[in-house]
Amino acid sequence: MAHAEPMQQRSFYDHSGSFAGSSNAHGNTESYYDRSGKFSGSAIRNSDGTTSYYGPDGKFRGARRPTQRNPDDARPP
Repeated sequence: MAHAEPMQQRSFYDHSGSFAGSSNAHGNTESYYDRSGKFSGSAIRNSDGTTSYYGPDGKFRGARRPTQRNPDDARPP
């Protein structure tokens, strides 16, 4: 039996410490909301490692590939 992944909520604050918005993550999808609680878009992590971004109208806004890390960065000095 598969177990459902719990939803994770996160709040964001601006440089002055005021609430700026929030996000809800569930599985491979993260939804974003502005400070008034209005839906402002979503991001979906795809199986190939890319992330696709969609606006509040549901239209595709772009994608990003995962960053490549230099294996030497993981080694202790």
